[in-house]
Formats: sequence, C-alpha cells, structure tokens
Amino acid sequence: MLQDLNLADIEGLEGAHLEGGRPLPKKVELDIDDMFLEEEEAAKPEEKPAPPAKEEPEKEAAAELPAKPAEEPKPRSPYLKIGLIAGAALVVAVLAAGLILSKMKTPPEPPPKAAVPLEMELSPFVVNHTGREREVIQELKLFVAFSDAQGRLEFENKTLIMRDIIFRFLQGRGPLASNDNKAKSDLGTALTELINRTLKQGQAKQVLILKVNPV
Repeated sequence: MLQDLNLADIEGLEGAHLEGGRPLPKKVELDIDDMFLEEEEAAKPEEKPAPPAKEEPEKEAAAELPAKPAEEPKPRSPYLKIGLIAGAALVVAVLAAGLILSKMKTPPEPPPKAAVPLEMELSPFVVNHTGREREVIQELKLFVAFSDAQGRLEFENKTLIMRDIIFRFLQGRGPLASNDNKAKSDLGTALTELINRTLKQGQAKQVLILKVNPV
C-alpha cells in the first residue's frame, strides 16, 4: 500500500520548482486507508438518535403545580328558600283543590230511610145508626197493626178507599156497646179480615177498638 508520495524522487522535476509563477508542492501525502474508511462510513446508514425516555404521565407535572386553595362554600341565596316555600305551598294548594273537586264530583249519599212504623191510629169514624125507635150516632177510634211495611204503605196510599170500606162495614153492623169487650174483639177481628181482603202487597195483623163514644 502506498503511504507517501515524494515528488522529489520523480525524475525531471528537480528543476521544476515553479510553474506559472506558483511553487509546486514538494511532498504530497495520500492516505489510501483513510479514503476507504471514508467510503465505508458514507455507505453506512445514518443512525437515528434514540428517542428520549417518556416521562411518567403527568405525575411530575402535577407535583410541580401549586396546590389549589380550598374553595369556600358559596352562601345560599335567599331566593332559593323563598322558591322552596312557594313550591311547597303550590303543591298543598293543588292537593286541596283535587280533594275539593273529588268531593264535588261524588254525589252525596242519600239519607238513610227512616224505619216505617208498623202501627197507626186512624182518625175517628162517626157512624150513625138509624133504628125503629131512635137514631144512634157513635164515634169509634181504631188502631191497626201491620205485619210488614208494605202493608202499611199500601194502606196509606189507599186511605180514602180503605176508610170508605171500613165506614160502610161499621154502619152495617149496628151500634156497639162501649162496655162490651167481647163485641169489640169480634169487631176488630172482622175489620182485620176486611182490610186483608183489600190489600195486595201487605197484611194487617190486628185491629183494635180503642174507644166507642156516643155523639
């Protein structure tokens, strides 16, 4: 391998120290190994620098930041309390209005029916009896007891008819002695049968002769 090239050793160049007014180099050293080394380095691919190591996720940055001061609680607005009170009052008013409307829509319950009495005292009957010797006028008070409410209601609805039937029957029987209890009992039994033949929905249980007064 050639390491040094000395121009002084070349023949014909002893006197040629100047050429064109410029001095010629006396010695030119060429390093062949350096040339090949440069070519090998140029052929090698460039090595990329290794990326810098990643820092831990935001822990260090968070540690460097100054701690935030604790936030003071915000004072409650007085309007919030007023709004809550108004809302509660509105709910109460709506519930009260709904209750009132429900009561208005529901029809009132009918009053309980009073129990129908099964006994009644009839107005006095004034009966005249015309005899051969004299005319006898008597006032009779009757008391009727019914077996059920239907009989009592039907008798009241037919009051005029029933009184006319009873009056004609009393007039046909003749005068009644006020102190004759057996005659009174027999007359009551006959009147009970008479009323029951006339009623269609109920029955009379008993008819009593309360008083017999002469007029």
